[in-house]
Amino acid sequence: MTNARVLAGRLADLLSREHGAMADFLVALADFDRRRGWAELGYSSLFYFLHRELGLSQGAAHYRQTAAKLVQRFPEIVEPLRDGRLCITSIVPLAKVLTPANRKETLPGSVHARNTRSGVAFSCRVAVTVLGMSVLLFQECA
Repeated sequence: MTNARVLAGRLADLLSREHGAMADFLVALADFDRRRGWAELGYSSLFYFLHRELGLSQGAAHYRQTAAKLVQRFPEIVEPLRDGRLCITSIVPLAKVLTPANRKETLPGSVHARNTRSGVAFSCRVAVTVLGMSVLLFQECA
């Protein structure tokens, strides 16, 4: 095995752990939000806690706040986040259309896997019907 192949394998392993760490973070963040820990610390919202206390950019804070709120309402998104079938960047458009009534049709049950040199890459495909129109949310996931 070449040195580059060994390094690529290491990168794939680290990325897999990153997905798991993000899922764990979002579960903990959802609990923190549910308990309003941010208010106890003097912040007016979870967003400001993430941005000011944890130092996240406004964009990163927005994605994580949206994801934490979605995890509270739909805990079944955690496993797709953990294994990379659902990306943090897919959360914002998903949150705009996901409801308790359409959750089974909307959640990414249809995941497209394609072979790559380092293993399998996932594409998140979520077909949603909004006001009678079919909308496809698509996000390449590393």
